[in-house]
Formats: sequence, C-alpha cells, structure tokens
Amino acid sequence: MAPWLQVLLLWLLFGGSHLFLGKRWLRERMGKWPYTVLFSTVAGVLFFPLVVVYVQLRHTGAPGFGLMGVEWARWALYALSALGVVFVTVASIRYPWQPNRALVEHTSAPWGITKITRHAHFVGFAMWAIAHTLLTPFLVDTVFFGGFAVLSIAGTYTQDKKLLKRRGAPYQQLIDQTSVVPF
Repeated sequence: MAPWLQVLLLWLLFGGSHLFLGKRWLRERMGKWPYTVLFSTVAGVLFFPLVVVYVQLRHTGAPGFGLMGVEWARWALYALSALGVVFVTVASIRYPWQPNRALVEHTSAPWGITKITRHAHFVGFAMWAIAHTLLTPFLVDTVFFGGFAVLSIAGTYTQDKKLLKRRGAPYQQLIDQTSVVPF
C-alpha cells in the first residue's frame, strides 16, 4: 500500500472518531466528565498509530507540493506557520484548557485574540498545518499535515454549530461580532 494511503486511512479513523464522538447525544447520555475521558482516550489511542506510521514513512514515496524550493513561497509559508504558532500560544494563554472550553456554559464578549478570530486555536493550528502541507516535497508528509489542516478547519464549523445550539442568542451575537478568518 502506498505510504500516503496508509497515512490517509489512519487520518480517516482519527478524524472520523472526532466526528462520531463529537455528537451531542453521546455527550448528553454519558455526562460531561465520562464523555471527556472517553473522547480523550479514543483520540489518544487512534492518534498514536497515526504518528508512528507517519514517522516510519515520512519523506518517502510520491512527490507533494514541495514549495520549500520556491524562495518567496518558502518565506511566506514560514511566516504563516509562525503566525499560526502565535495564535495557538495566545489561545492557550487566554483559554488554558482550550479543548475543553466548549464545556463552559457562558459566552463572553469578544476581546483580545477573539477580535481577530473567535477560533484562534483551530485557526492557528490550521495555518501551521497548511504551511507545512505546502512546504513538504513528499505526498505522505502532505497528507499527514493536510489532515491537521482539514480537522482544524472542520473544527471551527462544528464548534460554531455546537455552541450556537447550546448557547443560542449570546453565541449568535459573538458570531455576528467576530470572524473565523483572521483579520
């Protein structure tokens, strides 16, 4: 099996588990903390083989985008990656338990990084992943980093949908005042 296809199949398992386990009915049936333990355990169990297989296969197989060799693109993508790291860092300082932030039951007015994007953690991770996806010269690496980009971008949509349903008008007001896309 082609190296990129192995990584893609593992991404489909990992990403699919996020979509399936992210369902409200499961969270409501189990309760907040048992659900969090289940979600985290399944995510960890499926993420581990994804990383192990990627590490074994990285920098092999068919070519990827390979923009590392294009000087202006390389520097632009380095900047995008660095900005993504800044967004994730700021989001982690603003919300130290960012992945569990959705469990908080209130919506605050936009301030700080949320004035730039209401999903700084997802958007920052997506910027970092997109930069790596375009820089790498191997398809297996492109698929690996591309999976992070897709999951992060999908996360912004599913998070908005979930929080709008849960919080109603206050969250709609936040959506109206902010953007997912930075600046």
